[in-house]
Amino acid sequence: MKTAEHKRIIIILLAAALTLCACTSSLDFSESATEGAWTAALYPEGMIAFAKYYEWDGTDEGLRMEPGSVNGCMITKYGGFFGRGLPEPFYLRIPNAYSIDESEIPEGTEVEELEFTMVVSNAITDIFSNDLPGYFYAKYDSGEEKYYFVSINVELAPDNSNFRMENGKLYAKGEDTPVAGLYYEPKPVSENKAE
Repeated sequence: MKTAEHKRIIIILLAAALTLCACTSSLDFSESATEGAWTAALYPEGMIAFAKYYEWDGTDEGLRMEPGSVNGCMITKYGGFFGRGLPEPFYLRIPNAYSIDESEIPEGTEVEELEFTMVVSNAITDIFSNDLPGYFYAKYDSGEEKYYFVSINVELAPDNSNFRMENGKLYAKGEDTPVAGLYYEPKPVSENKAE
């Protein structure tokens, strides 16, 4: 009888310890900083960070999302859990723009295609993202309005041991479904609106 009681106490203590570790690990990422196009949650003691979002600078070079470090902390994840465990999926920002449905684009309107490359280096261990592809509407201070169609290509480092590419889609090792938020059934922009 004592052995069963001891096992139950050990299981309860282990469950409590795991819960505490899970809460503490998200508390590790309790500071935010921006460097260049990247805004990240930092864990300065561990010298690591997770990317909260990437803000496009409007250039062709800016279409390549290749994380490095923010405030000396290496980005090891796209998205994560901040502070007391608040989920913060990674997303893409286009200045002065917001996500829209295709049906909100006036017929005959020109839609500019933006093809981003999301680099998954060997440092990246996890990806937790919003739906990154889709349509965006932007209105600039000059009064100019633009519609964008955003697509995402993934470039996986050959030495990344956490992910694999299969049929053009990214999978976490050991998973049968692609990483969420990155893929969709694309339609060429020219077919989206009547000419």
